[in-house]
Parts: sequence; C-alpha cells; structure tokens
Amino acid sequence: MELARKYQIINHINQNLAKLRHRSKEIKSLVDTTRLNQQSYVNRITKNNSDLVIWQAIIDWKEILDWDYSLKTYKDEIFKYTNLNSNDITYHLFSPGASGSRAIAEHYNIGAPHYCTTGLRKGHSAHIIDPAYVFPQKNFKGIYITSHPIDYIISHYLSGAITAGDSPIMSGGNAMANFLFLLQYDIREPNLQNINRFFDQYIDNGVDFFMLKDHIKNWSDHESIESIKYKDFKEKEKQINMFLNKESDYPELVWKKRNSKRDYLSADVLKRLTVMYAEAIEEHGKIGTNNRFIL
Repeated sequence: MELARKYQIINHINQNLAKLRHRSKEIKSLVDTTRLNQQSYVNRITKNNSDLVIWQAIIDWKEILDWDYSLKTYKDEIFKYTNLNSNDITYHLFSPGASGSRAIAEHYNIGAPHYCTTGLRKGHSAHIIDPAYVFPQKNFKGIYITSHPIDYIISHYLSGAITAGDSPIMSGGNAMANFLFLLQYDIREPNLQNINRFFDQYIDNGVDFFMLKDHIKNWSDHESIESIKYKDFKEKEKQINMFLNKESDYPELVWKKRNSKRDYLSADVLKRLTVMYAEAIEEHGKIGTNNRFIL
C-alpha cells in the first residue's frame, strides 16, 4: 500500500473517531452510560429530554462502544496487509442466547470472531443476526447453538432481557420497538407471578423484538455453519469434536439438561405465543434434518 493511501486511511479513521468522541460527550450529558437498562436511563436523566431522545442516545452509545470503524470502512484493504489473508481456518460459536452456549464456548475455548461488523439491526459478538457480518468469509467455521423459540423468549423475560430494553441490540433485533413497548405498557420487574400478564401484552403488541426466525434461518442456511439444538448436543458431541478439529480424546462437556419453561405459561398464552412464533418454530424444527458436517 502506498504511503499516501495509508495516510488517507488513517486521516479518515481519525475523523470518524473524533465524531464519535463528540457524540459520546453529548450522550454523557444526557444519561449515565455505565449501565444500559431501564432503571438507569429513567432515573439518571440530567436534562429535560424525552424518553425517546434518551433511548436513542443509549443506542448510539452502545454502537460507539462496539463498532470498529477502521475495519468497517477499510476492511478489504486492511485485510491485504494482515494475516487475515491467510488460509488458516478459525472456529467460532454463535447463538441467539438462552441456549447454554456460554458453557459450550468455554468448553471448546471458542467464541465470536474478532472481525465482524456490529451495530444496530446487526447484533454484537456471538449473537449477531447474520453470518454475512463475519469476515473474512472464506476461512471460518462455526457451530450455532439454539433452544426452542418459546423457551428462548421465556428465558429472556425471566432474565430481564426484554424488560431491561437493551437485549435486542445484542441480537440484532428491533431495539426501538422494544423500547416503545416498554413505554406503552406497565411493564413490571420480571417474575413468574406476572409472566402471563406480560406475555398477553407482548402478544397483543405483535412484534418479535429479537427477529428470531431470521436469526435461526440466517445461521442454519450458511455453508460454513453447523446448527445444533442444545438438547441434541450430547448425542452429537463426538461429531462436533471432529468438526471443530479437536483431538479424539478431547474431554467431554459437563452437559446439563435444560428443562422446558413452557409450563410456566397458561394454556391460552402458550397457544397464542406458539402462533406468534410459528415461523421461528418451523425454522428451529429444521435443525438437524439438513446437517452438512454432523450426522
């Protein structure tokens, strides 16, 4: 790369970083950004701004923290002068969350790739919504771990991932729709006593904040990814070890059964939620029927 071009790239990156620093100062004047959840932005507003202004600031701040502008803008040129241009295969784990994926990632010492485009409607780290945002495409393989969509969404309620308001940012979902929902309804702290009341409102709202059907389909259709249901992991562990290029005597995962949470819902709410997530459930049902690498 000629010297003038290097300076041009560096200058452009510095300009972008300067803009980010300016925006981050504006955001810090609006809200304490140390914790991104509902209570922090409601209780720590320092100026008379609308909730939407505060929420947009938090979303911007999250994007500033996680977005690598140098790679986003000049990734193709930069790759030519790094070892990313090699043919070495790297292995990673992806998941929409709430699927036991953290324990599996730690067991295999694999995680999300260092080089991926993140941001709004894309997601972050191991939860990004589409493998198209991982680069370079030619030399990565991965496993995608997921649980049943209804168990997934119940887990996200019980953990506070929906009521906190920021979890759809991580999965590449519809963060603004999530926030508008929290404003519209009297959303209380998540607990089993309120679960049917919450999901009645959630279903009436009619928006899957996590875009789960797209999440599952995008990863399951990718040629370098093997999708696995968490409940099937143990019976396919040896094949997974081979796919991840692990030695034949690799230690076994201490697998823990994850009980279904669907019994927490009333029959009527479960039926309505199943209808709402019918397409995601259909995509989830295909996992294991079209395996490329693991029989």
